[in-house]
Amino acid sequence: MRFSNLATLAVVSAFAVSCTERPAATPTGPDVGLRFAKPVGGPCEAAADRAIKAQQMDLFAGAVLDEVQARWAVVEATCSPTNPDAANAALLYYVQYTISVYPDSVETPKSGSKESVFLGHWNSVFAFVGYPAPALPVGTDGPLGPEGAVGVISPTGGAREITAANAALTLAEQAATGDQRWHLFAIYPIPAGCLTGSTLAQAGPCFEVSTSPAVTPAWDPLIKVGVCEQLGAGDPLPGNVPALGHLLQTGKVEIAGQLLYPTYCADVAETNPGSWTGGFGAVMKRLAWIGKRTFGVNVAYATHGGLGGLGGTGSPFGAVDLMVFHATFSTPPNVIGQPPVAPEVGTFTQAAKAPGTILVQNSLGQYTGPLAVLSQAGGNCKNCGGLLLQGNLFSASASPSSDGVFDATWTSVQAAPSVKEAPITARDDAGREIARLSYKTVSSQNVLYYNGAAIPGAFWTRNVPQDFQIEINFTTRKTSLWIGNTLYVNSVDFYNTAAANLAQIAADFGGIDSGILGWDEIKVVRLSDH
Repeated sequence: MRFSNLATLAVVSAFAVSCTERPAATPTGPDVGLRFAKPVGGPCEAAADRAIKAQQMDLFAGAVLDEVQARWAVVEATCSPTNPDAANAALLYYVQYTISVYPDSVETPKSGSKESVFLGHWNSVFAFVGYPAPALPVGTDGPLGPEGAVGVISPTGGAREITAANAALTLAEQAATGDQRWHLFAIYPIPAGCLTGSTLAQAGPCFEVSTSPAVTPAWDPLIKVGVCEQLGAGDPLPGNVPALGHLLQTGKVEIAGQLLYPTYCADVAETNPGSWTGGFGAVMKRLAWIGKRTFGVNVAYATHGGLGGLGGTGSPFGAVDLMVFHATFSTPPNVIGQPPVAPEVGTFTQAAKAPGTILVQNSLGQYTGPLAVLSQAGGNCKNCGGLLLQGNLFSASASPSSDGVFDATWTSVQAAPSVKEAPITARDDAGREIARLSYKTVSSQNVLYYNGAAIPGAFWTRNVPQDFQIEINFTTRKTSLWIGNTLYVNSVDFYNTAAANLAQIAADFGGIDSGILGWDEIKVVRLSDH
């Protein structure tokens, strides 16, 4: 069942849910009714009960007041000073009814605005049973405003949905391992730079998804949350971006799994570019997927779709770009026969000691298309030309990422008949290696090495390109390697166990015979957490 807005809520009797991972927002606005601004008394106390009944008389009348009082009597009868959950179902059944009659059947209070006094009443009734007050904000950016939505969801009754103008959530019926209580859900917009501390670029609107009471132990199945995000019509998405980010109370940003959700998104206007500075035009140039329209994409989503994902909890949600490095050496902007220019995402650090060179070429061996060619050119001698082509990963914060899971992928080809070593490494900001893939020639065999050891059954052939993928997991602090579509190395420790973050992907050939290496389609992408 879908709860689309307050008008729809007024004629339905099913219920909706939410949770919060960080403290709820404080109500705002100068007209918060003083008598409702702070709950009176402790759980189940007579003074609090009297204050709530006075609020009911101020907000409701006639048959509506009769129903409010009847439902409140059940809350009073089930209230326990030591167990808030004893009155959970009765409380949320009461709150659901107040939602269904707002605003048309709610009286204008003697002081304060209808909205502020109404939300203040919720603070009082939650505090009466021993739950923290929802403390929802008042005004156009609150859950009762044009961009917001509220609803109550019970633990049973199938999947229920709450939809706001540009955001939505769906909660499935909860298993025995999920939160078995009723909850009040609220969706409302918050400032665009909501994913503070994230190393990923953020853009577009943010929405708070709050739950009262807070979810415990977790949603099972997970809650589905989505926001309507922006994309220039027809713009392609690089890789598997964008995605939905979710700020946890720990300060880390969880990446929700990608879904086409919500499906009803319509055109939306340009908004604050989030964590980016330099104006909206700079964001457009950098991300290439933000514009005046919702999704018109060729990867992962359909035209006019939403940006959704599965999350275990609520709190701030916003769009992030998962691509932290991308280099293709396409021409233009690169020029054949010249050193590489800046990558599409991230930056390069490069150095070539004569006679070595790093140049963009049309092809190498059996690989066709522009690529970076690192030619050591000096042979196996002590005067070999050192080479460095280092991709520096993008970070929206002051430091590189030290959490989550990343994929580093590329295509490379070796044109020399034999080499001493040509390594490609993923490493932290201090140069400590997380993973090291090397071309080597050992006993006349061209062998691929990983983290200093020969990979069983893995070889390279002169002039034949190969695709590589390294998964870097900061939760387990292990990496895995695929060559083509085959897993060759599964879940081994970081090459340098002291490596603290992911900051660089580099071909670093210093003073040894590294041959002639071609490198292209270099990507580093953050993966989802679900």
